[in-house]
Amino acid sequence: MTSSVAAQRITGTAHSVTSDGYKLSVWEKRAEPGPRGASATKAALLVHGGTYGGQTDYDIQTPAKDASLMDYLAARGLDVFTFDVRGYGRSEKPQDGFSVTTESAVRDIGAVVDAIRGLRGAES
Repeated sequence: MTSSVAAQRITGTAHSVTSDGYKLSVWEKRAEPGPRGASATKAALLVHGGTYGGQTDYDIQTPAKDASLMDYLAARGLDVFTFDVRGYGRSEKPQDGFSVTTESAVRDIGAVVDAIRGLRGAES
């Protein structure tokens, strides 16, 4: 990392989004605005697989501060989001774990994308 990237302060913000009545945990990382108040114009959504939730996969914090993909991307100008699909991590768990399907995960992704668009005032 360059010294300007290492010196940048990255902040995290927790959000909540509802999909099909389930409360989803969304985690955002971004670099603090620079001296002119600039902020990112692009956002990325990192979606986890079938073992661990988003923050566990993409925002690992170590003493060396070199393991977080979210911090890496945020330091390079992206507002980075991840979330836990229903049934994972901090998101609400359905009574029937078998109801967490690819189709329900796609709906969860769509709900989070819509929420990010709303937060950033973006059309796409």
